[in-house]
Amino acid sequence: MFGMKRTTSMLLIGVIVLGLGVGTYVVEQMILEREQKIAALNAKIKEEQDRITVLEADWSYLTRPSRIQSLSKEMLSFAPIEPQRILTLDMLDGQNASANQDNEPLYHIKVIEEIE
Repeated sequence: MFGMKRTTSMLLIGVIVLGLGVGTYVVEQMILEREQKIAALNAKIKEEQDRITVLEADWSYLTRPSRIQSLSKEMLSFAPIEPQRILTLDMLDGQNASANQDNEPLYHIKVIEEIE
């Protein structure tokens, strides 16, 4: 009788130890899988940060004031504003807008109202 209990106890302990071993192995594999996913995500984050750094450098290069000024001169024919092109509030009302001999206004201002 005592031998039967001992065998059953040993068998039960063996099954429990085996179950714990399998459970530990499964948990370990899940942890390794998640660590691999984390490493892949960290690599993607680093890659995106590098791309952002490159794009910021490109943006800084493209938006240099000297570059924009030279492009505006070449492509848009921009020039400094001449004093006679500056309007006063009186000129906007049309009161003193005529400055040439033909009595035509210097500027034609069209007000467009939005229709709601």
